[in-house]
Amino acid sequence: MNNYIGCTAMLFGSMVKYGVTYKQDQPGFELYKRKYTHDFKNLIVDENFNKSYPLEVEIINSFLVSKNDKIMLFNSDTYAITNEFKIKIHESTTREQNQILSMKMCEDEEYLAIISGKLLIKNEQQPNQLDIFIRKGKDFVHQSTLDLYSIKEFIFVSMDFYFMNNANNTNATHDPTSVVKTHLIFAK
Repeated sequence: MNNYIGCTAMLFGSMVKYGVTYKQDQPGFELYKRKYTHDFKNLIVDENFNKSYPLEVEIINSFLVSKNDKIMLFNSDTYAITNEFKIKIHESTTREQNQILSMKMCEDEEYLAIISGKLLIKNEQQPNQLDIFIRKGKDFVHQSTLDLYSIKEFIFVSMDFYFMNNANNTNATHDPTSVVKTHLIFAK
């Protein structure tokens, strides 16, 4: 735009409605006014989501966003926060704070697994606990917690994990269409 107008200096006001241009050796300056205003960007939540993780939940037309020790559920159409729940995370004894490291949903979007722990330097992750939630309508209900800190095998395990879909694992009603998620697969 600078080259199109042919100026050496261009200033815009704080509302970016007016612009002033100046060309060297020019006796005056020119004032421009913006012709059109658009609002393509809207602020939804005025929070810092650094080190947060998003996760889409298509079946309820929403997405999850983690922030430290809480999960926020946003509507995909309106971007409004529809639900918010906290995760009980271990207290930190060092300077690194415990936070959510990874979130995964199973294929049918019924189970949510959340791993929390410490994010160390050079993005090294130290997992502390695994929380499993079950989706009940548009809410998530806590089912169980597993302390990963006491399991030595989790020291060098990646936080990239998946639910194992096994058609042979069925629930107590022996309905072959309903699969119980009893296993998680981790990458080392």
